[in-house]
Amino acid sequence: MLEVRINGQAIDLAPGGTTSFEKINPFFTYEDIYTDQVQVPAIPLSQRNRRVFGYIDLVRLGSDLPRFFLQKFYNGQLIYEGQALVTDVTPSTIQMTAVQPLGEFFGDDQFTKLREIDLGTTPLPEVLTPVIEVDGQPAYCFPTIQNSEYYGTNGSIISYQGRVNDYQEGDYSGPLVPMPFVTFVLQRIAEHTGTRLTGTFFTDPRWKQLSLYNTRALDGAEEITLSKHLPELTLIQLLIELRKYLNLAFEFDTVARVLRIDATDDILSTPPVQDWSKKLEKGGRKIIERNRRLQLAMTIDSGDQLQKDKPVEMADYLTPEFAPDLGIAKLTTAFSTLLIDQSTGLAAAKQVGSTEQFSQLASSWMPRLLFWNGLKDGLPRALPTLDGKTLYWNGSGGVFETCWQKTEALRRQMCYFDATMIMTETDIARLNFRQPVHVQGMNYRVVRASGYLPLASPVRVLLISE
Repeated sequence: MLEVRINGQAIDLAPGGTTSFEKINPFFTYEDIYTDQVQVPAIPLSQRNRRVFGYIDLVRLGSDLPRFFLQKFYNGQLIYEGQALVTDVTPSTIQMTAVQPLGEFFGDDQFTKLREIDLGTTPLPEVLTPVIEVDGQPAYCFPTIQNSEYYGTNGSIISYQGRVNDYQEGDYSGPLVPMPFVTFVLQRIAEHTGTRLTGTFFTDPRWKQLSLYNTRALDGAEEITLSKHLPELTLIQLLIELRKYLNLAFEFDTVARVLRIDATDDILSTPPVQDWSKKLEKGGRKIIERNRRLQLAMTIDSGDQLQKDKPVEMADYLTPEFAPDLGIAKLTTAFSTLLIDQSTGLAAAKQVGSTEQFSQLASSWMPRLLFWNGLKDGLPRALPTLDGKTLYWNGSGGVFETCWQKTEALRRQMCYFDATMIMTETDIARLNFRQPVHVQGMNYRVVRASGYLPLASPVRVLLISE
């Protein structure tokens, strides 16, 4: 039995109606964000429904109608919940469309440049320290960066010593550039947009040390304006580009406005807990995937003279050839990182900075990440390395090795299985994209499941072999 609730109240439905659904795995896309789809059947304009909907059929109420909280149950199992809009009211029915408003998850600022969003300010302490905390959370670090070109040809005029955030015996000098911690930036975004962020990304000790490199000097300001030190990305681009770099998995709960961020490779490590072998109908179709070599690339900051010829450290990762006639699935992130100056052990750039001095505010920078390493050998350091891990794709402890190995293993042997299955409403309600399913001797990841309620016909399922 199908039951639809609006704002928690059951409504009348027309007899014999059907409704479609489509559930989509959010973990196999990097450039876009997908979500479940569901069709709302025509709703009869009964007295009960008129009351639940607030008598929206009355002309005097106009077109300013609220969104409604929609829940669909089938035989007691919750199949879907989300927001719904009334699109039409006829003398006999109410027409609605269900929406999972990911495009509005972060409100009006979702597609706004980060530098144009007011994410607050932080006062500077009387004595500047290598790390500034806000509410007990590390917010900014001030690592020393080797950069002889910060003032371009004007450095000699002011006796510039070639270091940003120059640190000598506990005192800072030179251009002061705060580097915000990524987790702090994301939490500020959540506070600003009325959302909540959770997941292992915020508890992993490695990612807690990630900071956003930038070249924007404080220029004597007594407080840090966060937006001034962020890359030229929109809010949603920041998330997507981080996902493409670190292989992050996103799960949006648009009802509770919660985004969970985890590691995709961790999800791909989970064993199957359900056996769907008896659900499979005969006649499934195997779909061959040719693009089974993975190429990971980062966008180099062309303003950094040290990286103009793409140093070997910045090389792409490419799955070694293991079979003939294979294509390449290339993924490029807007992020990259810095090199290390071998003589000092500091992160190094050769890049004109963004500062009011000498009218250099037009100088900008590309998105780059560094690990905060703390004070080492008397200097505050943020580096592309931390405890044997690096922000380069290749090499021991590189991003491929620590974040992408299981994803590559899945792609190396990937093929699709387009099948139909006899499923129950409980199967649909409990479908968990974090877990693979076992089908006749093989494990699969569910990519998509679609069908109609009531479940009078098989469900169409697209699977990826593990």
